[in-house]
Formats: sequence, C-alpha cells, structure tokens
Amino acid sequence: MKQILRTLCYAAIASALLISCKKTTNTPSPADPTNPNDGTLSGLLGMVTPTGFNYQTEQKVRIAVTILAPDNTPIRNIPVVILDKPESVDGKILFRALTNSSGQISGDVILPSYYQQVVVDPAYLGVMRNAVVAVTGGTISCTLGGSSGYSGNVIPDSPLGERGLAPSKGGTANRPLAVYAYLGTYDNQGKPNYLAMPNDVIQASFLENINASLPERMPVMTYHPDYLTNTATTNLNIDALSDVWITFLTEGAGYKNSLAFFTYPTGNPPTSPNQIDTLKFVFPNASMAGSGGSLVAGNRVLIGRFAAGTSIGFALVANGWTGTAVGTGYHTVYSIDALNPEPLASQKRHTVLLYDQSQELFLIGFEDILRNSSGCDNDFNDLIFYAKSNPVTAISKVNVNPIDRPIDSDGDGVNDVYDDFPNDASRAYINYYPSATTYSTLSFEDNWPFLGDYDVNDLVVDYRYATIHDALNRVIEIKPEYILRASGATFRNGFGVEFPFAASLVQSVTGGRVTNNQVVTLGANGCETGHTKAVIIPFDDAFTVMNAPTGYINTYMANPLITPDTIRMTIRFTTAQLTSVVGTAPYNPFIIINRTRGREGHLAGYTPTAKADASYFRTGQDNTNPAQNRYYKTTQNLPYGLALAEKFEYPVEGKPINAVYTNFVAWAQSGGTSFPNWYADAAARVLNLIYRR
Repeated sequence: MKQILRTLCYAAIASALLISCKKTTNTPSPADPTNPNDGTLSGLLGMVTPTGFNYQTEQKVRIAVTILAPDNTPIRNIPVVILDKPESVDGKILFRALTNSSGQISGDVILPSYYQQVVVDPAYLGVMRNAVVAVTGGTISCTLGGSSGYSGNVIPDSPLGERGLAPSKGGTANRPLAVYAYLGTYDNQGKPNYLAMPNDVIQASFLENINASLPERMPVMTYHPDYLTNTATTNLNIDALSDVWITFLTEGAGYKNSLAFFTYPTGNPPTSPNQIDTLKFVFPNASMAGSGGSLVAGNRVLIGRFAAGTSIGFALVANGWTGTAVGTGYHTVYSIDALNPEPLASQKRHTVLLYDQSQELFLIGFEDILRNSSGCDNDFNDLIFYAKSNPVTAISKVNVNPIDRPIDSDGDGVNDVYDDFPNDASRAYINYYPSATTYSTLSFEDNWPFLGDYDVNDLVVDYRYATIHDALNRVIEIKPEYILRASGATFRNGFGVEFPFAASLVQSVTGGRVTNNQVVTLGANGCETGHTKAVIIPFDDAFTVMNAPTGYINTYMANPLITPDTIRMTIRFTTAQLTSVVGTAPYNPFIIINRTRGREGHLAGYTPTAKADASYFRTGQDNTNPAQNRYYKTTQNLPYGLALAEKFEYPVEGKPINAVYTNFVAWAQSGGTSFPNWYADAAARVLNLIYRR
C-alpha cells in the first residue's frame, strides 16, 4: 500500500512541476555525445565525468606556518593572515589566527581550487612580511623569521609579493644632489661585504616593544602623535668620542630602498639637500632576504668613530637600488624635516627616533613614501634599524621618546594592538570566510529528484561566515550572513545548513526567519529539532524573505529587480570550541523544496539530514546510493547544487549553465583539473546570458 501511495505522490509532484515550475522533469531528447558543449541541456547530458567528482570549486588546504624571532625563539600570540595578495594592494584576508606558544598557526583554510599560491603575512615587524607561499600537496607550509629569514615553500622575490607591488611613487621631487659614497664593497644583492661580526641577537621580547611602538598599518600621528612633535629629536647627537654601529632590523616596503647617513655640527643642521656634501651608504639595498634583498635582522655595520659635537642624520633613497648600485630612485627623504619636499610642515617628518633603555640602543623608523601621497600609510616602519655606540652613553637622549612596552588590558595574552576585543578576555579576533569584504555563492536546482532546466538559479544565496575566537584560537561564536539574491522558481523554497558539531554544543541561534512551524520546528536553543548535529534554518520561504508574491525573482532581465535581502544570524556555543570541531565552510547547505521538509536538495556528495525523506532517492533522475557514498547526483552524474568559492554570476532564466559558462563542460569532464576558474574567467562566459543588475 505504501508503494502505491508513493507512486501516486511522485506522479502528483511531476504534474505540479510541469504545470507550475515550468522546469524539465522528464529526460530531454537524447544528447549528442560528440558535442556535449553545444550549449543545450541535451548537450550537457552528453558529458562524461569521473564517478567520484562532486563539482567542488574549492580546495581544503592545511596550514602549517611557524613564526620565529631572529634568535630562533617562537613568537607567540601574534596574528598571522593568509591573503590572495598583499593587503597594501587590496588583498583579501582568507584566514587569520594567533600563533601558539610554539609560534605556530595551524588549521584548514578553504581556497578556490585554482589558487596555487597565497601570501602569508605576520604583520609583525622583525620577520619577513608578505611572503608568497606555494600551495603544495594541499598544504601551506613555511617558517618566517629565524636566523635564515625564511624556509619552507616560500617563493622568494615573487612578483606577487610586496616587492613586486610597490605603491605609487608619490612624486619624483627632491632627488639628492650630494655625492654618493659607500663604506666598502657589496654583493650583487646590495648586501655589504663589510658587515660587523657576529650579528646582533634580536630577541622576541625586543620585537614586542618595537611592534608596540610602530605597529603595522597604524598611522603614527593617530597612534603616537608625541613621536612627531617639533621638540622630538630625530637625529643622533654625539656627546663623547664614540664608535657607532647601525643594525638592520626589518623592512616592510614595496621599494628596494637604500639607506645612507650624513654628518653635521650639532646645532647647525643643513637647511636644504644641496648643503649635504656626501651621502654614505650603510645598506645599498635595505631589503630583507626573500623580499628583494639578502639582509637578515641583526646584520650590522660600523659606520665610524665620531667626535663630540657631531650629529648623524639619515637619508633613504626610495627604490634606490638599481641591481648594481644606488641610483637616484624615486625621491630621497631625510631625518631632518626641512630637507623633505612636502608642502605642509605637518607632512615633512619621515623618521621617528626612540630609545630603548633595556637594550641601550636608539631605534629609527622611516616612512619611505612622500606623505602628501595617497599611497602613504604613515606607520613609519618601511625601514627600521637601530644605532648603538661605544661608550653606550655617547649618544644624547635629550628629547628622545622612549620605546613603548606592550599593553594587554584584558590579560588574555594578546597585546592590545593585535586584540580585536582588548577589553574582553574571552574574545581576541575575528576570522572570516571567504573574507571580510567578499562572499561565496550557493546555487541550487529545486526540481530534485528530477533534473530541471539546469540554469542553477532556483535558489541563489551568497554567504559569509565570521567566527569569533579567543586567544587560544577556539571558537566562541559564529556569525553567518546569507544574502538571498534570486529564486528562479515558483516553489516556495527554504534554506538550511547542517554543521558538523553537535546541537548540544549550541547555546543559542538567533536571526533566522522561520515563518511556518508546520514545516520547520525550532528547539529552545534555536537549532531545528530532530537532529543530533546542529541544523539552522536561515529562512523557510524565499518569497517571504524577498517580499515577493510570485516566483522567478531576479532571473528575468525584463522584470524589475527585487532588492536582495540579508539574513544575519549568530550561533553561540555553550563553551569555546576547537576549530577542528567547528569545521569549515560551506558546511552542509541544503534547500527545503516547496515547504516539504523531507524533500531536501544538497550539494553533490553531501549527506542528507536526519529529517530528509530517503524515499525520494533513486526516483526521477536522482541516482543517490548511500552504500556507494553517492549523494545528490543525477543518473548523468550532474549535481543539484553548486558551491562557488567566490561570488557567482548566475544564468538568466532557462539558460543551462553550459550555455553561459563555456568551460563548464571541460572542467567537469576533467574532474576539476582543467579550467578550475571556469566561473571566474571573463573570457569564457556569455555576458548576455548572465543575470546582471
């Protein structure tokens, strides 16, 4: 009797689909197997794809990154980010975590399948910045810092890195008129052959002080205006006969800068560059190993013996290193304000000078971009070095600002400058997928278990997940954001997500839009009832969310745009959870087809929830076979949904995906190895068949 009723039910469903949804529910005319890319649905069915291929546009990559101080000790509790390109040129942060007590970050990051390399940036002065790292064997593996500067799968001097993406020149004014002189010979990387040995030992505790004083991407005039006052000393004033050493510490510049010094009688500084007789170059190429040069933190040079009453000023030739010598570069900036070319007095400062009592040294930070340029970040850490003297008291400390010490207001072990929640010990930072400024897309067909017209626009949802972490990298809460962009159907479809963690770990879920408790029942904590795993329902009716009485929302260009709506939710855990427990996006998203709770449509290869009606399996064109771990693919091996690693421009109504994206078939037939950027390649899509508003 049950089988008879089931048969009648499927007949009714098929009839309703033909009448109301106007989707293809029966098998189209036989495909031409010699031309699967003919742009028709029949042609799409002629594809031959690998059995196990699940149409993933993403790759899960394991992270194994270690950050070391120059003395090879681990640097703990600092943020490390993974980006598609340097943030200074609008790179997107794809992953973020704090280093542990061993200086390591680990975990998984979801990347577009076509990514072969990423940028790893500790955003921490004293170690290599914006390192380009190859994605090898499903892993991002490298060590940044340490005595060698870097190791692992770093691609040194890559054009993708900071060095190949220098900021705007900011003008070519103020080229030096002085004679260039060198303290000795140098190698083909501009590294001096006259380095003093041994190198200085740079300890992690010293780096903490430097980063507290001149944090990356924080304008000094906002963060530390006292460094820029008219009374703050910017040059070294010698009080007693002494030897002076200059030690390279770090750089974060887009230029291959050259560092020089000059001298003048204390109290009688030059008032224009042409009053400087000679610029003596300490570091012809002041660039780190792997980032356009070969210097490592601790390299030092004895620049000479100086009598009392002598002052030492510094000059930086922006992009001065030519590959063989120091050229005129883009411009030269000085540690004397009057020598710099900016029109406003408030913009003329290019160095800060700080004194570290514990190390008995003078720290100098340079800003290498002209400060009236839009490319200037004003953090004064494009080149950082320090000076020491013998005797140690020979350099005057009058009007020299002291170096900062780190502040940790909430006592969680994360310095305030890196803590997104400096007054909340339970929270330290936010991680985003796919990034803080972009979205990924889920695009579904809603005729499951039948095929449909394969325009994959029956439900289109952009999504982003923000995860709030504590200082131990555990997850406190998840903040999902879902944007319903389109519903190219007459079915009133809902949307849900199953997470890998237990529902019992969830304290509360808020922000969803469930309007019909006859379809969806929520428990006291906001998760859907009837599941062991946590299942949330962002919405149960796309029409209600979009405030649209009928279907085909935002799929016909001739119809008015209905403004997409955003559902912002919060999932709070009862206790902080390990990232391995929380898992990674896209998790297990699904649609609830036409208010029939058991009729779930999932991505290929994803399992149904506990509330799915398994009697739909292997009916229509569905070829699900749990025994073979095969889920939600048709008899032609097509999926019922796609998860796009980036925002997806979906087809207009009735146009199958292969008619719009001309590399889709080749990608699918290769099992994802060919044309992995099929959806992102502007040259391989038909624009007039894409819904664009």
